[in-house]
Amino acid sequence: MTNHVITRTGRRSRLVVLVLVLLAAVPIAAACSAQDCPAGLHPYQNKCLTNMAIQYVGCTDGRGVNVTTELGAGGTLKEVAEVSLNVAYKQAKDENTPVALQIVKDCLEIARTTSPPDDPEQAAAAEFQRETINATPSISISPTTAKKGAQVTVTGLKFWPTEMVDIYLHATLVAQIQADATGSISTSITVPSSAPPPDFPTTITATGRSSAKSAMAPFQTAP
Repeated sequence: MTNHVITRTGRRSRLVVLVLVLLAAVPIAAACSAQDCPAGLHPYQNKCLTNMAIQYVGCTDGRGVNVTTELGAGGTLKEVAEVSLNVAYKQAKDENTPVALQIVKDCLEIARTTSPPDDPEQAAAAEFQRETINATPSISISPTTAKKGAQVTVTGLKFWPTEMVDIYLHATLVAQIQADATGSISTSITVPSSAPPPDFPTTITATGRSSAKSAMAPFQTAP
């Protein structure tokens, strides 16, 4: 009888020690997880993100634009937003619908407005919205008058990064070009035989396929 009591007592003692060790390990593990991220970043789905970036990623992932798997180690809101645009471009192209791009736009606004006014990324979020998401593109052409068959240089700014841009002279598609990482374009087009006559002022128009943003410049066919 004494041996059985000692055995049960020993087992209870070992169990109590094990429980205490496990309980002590929980805060240590949590602390280590938090320490794995640089200052200003916080653990989120095995990534290190800022508070506003966490709000943003939670929104996009929850609406079907999975950004988390493309983030690498994580990053700031601007870094995450740039990655999400590339993900949304590809998804919009695969699905032949701009829904993914609208989700990116909506979630950026949600993340910014639901974050505290003193969040250190408020300024960066507003700038990204203004300069990348909501920016109005512009184009310039040279020369502004040319004969049919002649070359005209078209340059443009503030399209969405890497999106395809269609260029029209009047109603004729004359070029398709991909914007660079800053949203800029530069190409030469040939004035088509279908261009309006010299006494008919018209325009050269560039339209982003993903952003649906357009810019135009006046043009006239030379005699």
